Amino acid sequence: MAAELLLNDKETLQLFAWQDRLGLQEHLLPLFDSKLKGDFNIQQFQFYAPPAISFLRLHKVSKYGDDLSSFRKTVVEANTTKKVVCGVEVGRGGLVCA
Repeated sequence: MAAELLLNDKETLQLFAWQDRLGLQEHLLPLFDSKLKGDFNIQQFQFYAPPAISFLRLHKVSKYGDDLSSFRKTVVEANTTKKVVCGVEVGRGGLVCA
């Protein structure tokens, strides 16, 4: 639901394409805090650069740049195939639906 909302947001797509972390953060933090976390209890939302490099964590904006490809197999597959991939993975923070 959250991903589809953002895929229809031209500003989000442009900021991510430009690799504008600060702009993306400023644009999306209010939505994350009020709607995604507040209304839907989504605790984490993250953008990845290929293959699975953390580009922006809306839940922890100061941490980025780490390679998560060893355990974010769905992200690697999505970035490799350029197709939607769904699954459940266990990450550092527990179970995650990707």
